[in-house]
Amino acid sequence: MTTAVVKPQMFFPYVVNIQKYPWLGSQIENHVPLKKKWVIKSRGYTYQIPIYWPEFERDQAIYDEDMKSLEGCPVRIGIRHVPSEYQLWPGYENGPPTPEGCCAMGEFAGKLIKRYKGQISGFEIHNEPNVSTKEANYWRRWFGAYIWDDGSTPPDPVHAGAIYASVVSAVYPIIKEYDPAVLIYAGALQVNPHMLPFLRGMGGVLADAVSVHPYLRMTTEFSEMDDLLALMRAETDLPIAATETNVLGDDSTWHRQRQAQWLRYLIRSRERLGLESITVYSLMNPWENTGMVDGNGGKPIYEVFSSPENMI
Repeated sequence: MTTAVVKPQMFFPYVVNIQKYPWLGSQIENHVPLKKKWVIKSRGYTYQIPIYWPEFERDQAIYDEDMKSLEGCPVRIGIRHVPSEYQLWPGYENGPPTPEGCCAMGEFAGKLIKRYKGQISGFEIHNEPNVSTKEANYWRRWFGAYIWDDGSTPPDPVHAGAIYASVVSAVYPIIKEYDPAVLIYAGALQVNPHMLPFLRGMGGVLADAVSVHPYLRMTTEFSEMDDLLALMRAETDLPIAATETNVLGDDSTWHRQRQAQWLRYLIRSRERLGLESITVYSLMNPWENTGMVDGNGGKPIYEVFSSPENMI
């Protein structure tokens, strides 16, 4: 296992590129100006946005606009594929990644560092590579491990985790050559039965922190986070970051209160839990009513988020 010491950072509101995917803002009137308004109101935080490659070349003007709206704020980039089109990284088409594919990924990150000089504070590599549902078949194609849809081979999350770790470890020194201060987050793990064996397969990964996406339902006990982190620490010595989290629900009054209570719990328990950072998903997004703001203003979770006393 690889150990790294990472300085705790501020909370991350996750800014989805709603200019690129308008349906994400379909429940928010005039969503682009509204997003900018709330970004401005939330200065002083680090932001996280996904950037999709290989679409970047085609849509870089959209990403430029998003980065411009975040000017003056550190930004952590989630390097993503394009799942709707099942596009893969170079070298991934026929199974495990190639050295050429890893190099291309690292150089792409370096290109972003140069393009947005001084803005990028970190990269999260891939998104939930331990997903094993039929709808996420593109993950299995990348790693050559999850090919069980036809019943031929059961999933092997330990093997997939090792392949994923080899990708991150190959990309890590390339990115650090461009900017040694940029942090590399490995995992972006979905909480599911495959998570711990996948993390076990990641042992020895060259990264600055391991990231996880703990989402709750309204009836989930907050103490389950303590249990989750204890299990994760048995598999890694790296700092752990919650790079996506929220309470999913129906946007009822109880749901909104539960979201605020969850974030308050994380803030008050962060040091005890040992979380490197907390990313609230998201600033505004109608998916499972996770947006901190909507067309009517800030929800209770935003009031907790934006309170100066709660800033790390």
